[in-house]
Amino acid sequence: MNIPKPSHDYAQAVNILESTIGDDTRAVGVLMGAGCSSSVFVDGEPLIASIAQLTQDVKTEVDQADLRPALAQLISGLIDDGVEQSTVEDWLSRLRGMASIAGKQSTIRGIESQQIVGLEKAIVSSIARRVSIDLPPNGGGFDSLARWASSASRKHALEVFTLNYDLLVEQALERHRVAYFDGFVGANKPFLDTRAMEDDNLPTRWARIWKMHGSVNWRSSDGTVYRTVSDGTTSASPESLIHPSNMKYEQSRRGPYLAMQDRLRFFLRQPGAVLLCLGYSFGDQHINEMIVEGLSGNPSAVVFAPLFGKLENYDQAVNLATRLQNLRLMASDAAVIGGRKAEWPADEAVDNFGMPPELGDFAKFADLLDRQSVGDQNA
Repeated sequence: MNIPKPSHDYAQAVNILESTIGDDTRAVGVLMGAGCSSSVFVDGEPLIASIAQLTQDVKTEVDQADLRPALAQLISGLIDDGVEQSTVEDWLSRLRGMASIAGKQSTIRGIESQQIVGLEKAIVSSIARRVSIDLPPNGGGFDSLARWASSASRKHALEVFTLNYDLLVEQALERHRVAYFDGFVGANKPFLDTRAMEDDNLPTRWARIWKMHGSVNWRSSDGTVYRTVSDGTTSASPESLIHPSNMKYEQSRRGPYLAMQDRLRFFLRQPGAVLLCLGYSFGDQHINEMIVEGLSGNPSAVVFAPLFGKLENYDQAVNLATRLQNLRLMASDAAVIGGRKAEWPADEAVDNFGMPPELGDFAKFADLLDRQSVGDQNA
């Protein structure tokens, strides 16, 4: 007797996803990871490199400078601490932790204090230049997200939590005339207004954008964080405030990151909150902790996470989803739904729109968002 192998119904899973995010009475948010930015291609190449490629590109650039020995020492120290494949984000977190305790003439783990400062600036400058790119006319999933944001009247504002430093989502919303609030107010030198973020009295037709890891157009001056005013092109600077440090570093730098984190925590506490994780591989432990905290404390909230490629590549996400029934993972070959891990049946892995299980590709997920936009406009 052959016992059927446990499986999930793909068409049903997609239908539940669509009906849930299409419910305009629920608070809906989108968490955007690096996979979103790298899903846009120009001349066969990603517009913005993946985090792994970005790390390699930055390393190559820094290696050509006088800071090569310091970077090698930094990477070696991370390996000693169990971080075998460190990224630029690991580098910056470690450097900022070291900077918080370094004196002017001290040496920490083989790196002099001046090298710590110089290395951080060199890495930030390299990252900022590489992600300061304008969205092309065919903006893929970003255009679809903006169209979807403008297609329906919602009881709650759409909230976008992005881990990316680039300005692609802002450019897409502006292209499609979607009003948004990003925590900054003013015209000449917009400053971060955390009270306005907390009060949140703007109309729900305004989207909210929360840059969880900072942005290429953030700066710090005299203890105040402000956003530069664009002249139509993106702006890179070695002074860009990108990637948070969870350790005590500098209050003006910590302020915006803590405020953005509070927004995610508040969002997940709302009854029936729905968070879409797009282009996110669950590699950020701090973000994962906030998701776990939110879902554990609010059983009515749900997170949908389409994953690029096979489920076996996401051990961390699977470990979380098997413990949290309201975290739903959907990879190309399998899913974790209701805490249960199972494959899609090969002969049924197409929904009733003829869509194969490729929703983890932000460019493919755009088709689903476009369907939602058309449905909202026809309602």
